[in-house]
Amino acid sequence: MLLYGVLSLVGVPPFYDKLLQVPVLNLMSRAMDRISLPEWFRSLSAASSGDLIHAGSSRQRKLAYMMLWILIFGSLSAVGGVGDYHRGQWVTFWQGACSDGRPGACRYLVNMQFRFCDSGSGWACNEAGILQVDLPISGKDRRWLAPMDLAEAFSRGCALNFRPACSNLARLGNGLGPLEKAPPGLDDYPLILRGTKGPLTDHSAADFYAVACSQGWEGSCGKGAGASAR
Repeated sequence: MLLYGVLSLVGVPPFYDKLLQVPVLNLMSRAMDRISLPEWFRSLSAASSGDLIHAGSSRQRKLAYMMLWILIFGSLSAVGGVGDYHRGQWVTFWQGACSDGRPGACRYLVNMQFRFCDSGSGWACNEAGILQVDLPISGKDRRWLAPMDLAEAFSRGCALNFRPACSNLARLGNGLGPLEKAPPGLDDYPLILRGTKGPLTDHSAADFYAVACSQGWEGSCGKGAGASAR
């Protein structure tokens, strides 16, 4: 949690928090062993954990620990806290969190949109550009760091044939009118619906609309009937 906060504060993608802690903890292993050696620490550990786990043989204690971890992760999986259906991997989750003003959510959403933009989604490029313009003005993310080149995102979206991005690129130059938005197309869905997995392949248009509906994309429910892939 500390690494997540620090990385978010300096503008680095916070998912690295899961990796950077490994070498740090490895270097701390001897220090943690020294802390656990004193008798007072072992007594405190036994008292706080209760007699159920510490009673009995070593094999019984190991079995008790295993059952405890199975119970914890099974419960987290059942409520969608971990695994393939965790809501935190969907764009729609972070759009809602950003709108609600949750700390760091808007920056995370921008980073997510840029990743999808790099993968070839013109819609994501346009959304990333709009967020870069709107968030500092609205104050939804007051920790916004140095502004990036706003034209870059719209230019990349325009190059990917997403027309609103082309319009916004022109508006950015002359300052005329509000920025234009549009829903993602079928060409964007394989990228923006994938979550933390690879791009979705071998899906029909109806399949994409069904997945979009399950993730909460507005206007996608009911569009799969009779749709054909482009």
